[in-house]
Amino acid sequence: MSRKVRHINQKSFQLSTTTVNAAEYAREQVAELDHILLDFDHKEIRVKGQRAAPPKLHGVSGGGIFHLSRSTRQGPLIAIATENRRNSRLIVGTLIRHFVSAARELAANVQRD
Repeated sequence: MSRKVRHINQKSFQLSTTTVNAAEYAREQVAELDHILLDFDHKEIRVKGQRAAPPKLHGVSGGGIFHLSRSTRQGPLIAIATENRRNSRLIVGTLIRHFVSAARELAANVQRD
């Protein structure tokens, strides 16, 4: 049997960034109560003080967004990345409470069946 071997080149990527201001949420027409907008300017990424080319974020959807303490490097999962708005230099994340709510609703429906 002849079968083509698939190879996936996976590259882990970690980014420290900040949220954007309220005006940018309005400009992007994104609700602050439901989403988080993170600054991600592809042209301004630096690693150890040196400009670096970040990996393409194709497939970033589903990645965790954490609010980490700079001192302990620990913190909660607050959102799931759902979109990379490259033209706006933003990563959009949906707040985790929406996923938890959906999971609870799904679990309740499964228990009723």
